[in-house]
Amino acid sequence: GSAGLKVPSGLQFRPRGGNVLYQTTAEATLSDKGTVTVSASAMTPGIMGNLSDNTTATLLSAPQGIDSAVTIKTMRGGTDAESDTSLLSRLLELMRRTPAGGNKYDYRRWAMEVSGVTEAYVYPLRRGYGTVDVVITASGGLPSDETLKAVQAHIDDQRPVTAKDTLVMAPEP
Repeated sequence: GSAGLKVPSGLQFRPRGGNVLYQTTAEATLSDKGTVTVSASAMTPGIMGNLSDNTTATLLSAPQGIDSAVTIKTMRGGTDAESDTSLLSRLLELMRRTPAGGNKYDYRRWAMEVSGVTEAYVYPLRRGYGTVDVVITASGGLPSDETLKAVQAHIDDQRPVTAKDTLVMAPEP
């Protein structure tokens, strides 16, 4: 597109061969190179809105001066509604491992309390005294940056003050 043009919020696009529609959620301005990075979200909730990095898509109605080609850098973090089985499993886990002042089961529970987290692995003291590392997975694979930040914030609010350094991360291959 032409440098300086505004990309409005609400523009809809569809990945090639896909059924889910997406739309921009913020306004942005095209750079001197004629490109822009803008926030977007799936219009259909759930994991079916998650996409592989660098997926190509097309704007349904491109404004004048803006190319219809879209490259989706990353689109993940969508989660399906929790099933009754999953809810029961979380309740039983809480009953089996009641809060204990910040042990590894507490960290796991705190991570699992955040929407979209499907599993959490806790590694106390992995980086030294006073450290706790928490590795999380999400619906559909790797957690989004937003999910990682949400889990980090939630654990930081819950953890004991003596836990000096808690780090939430995605698994590495």
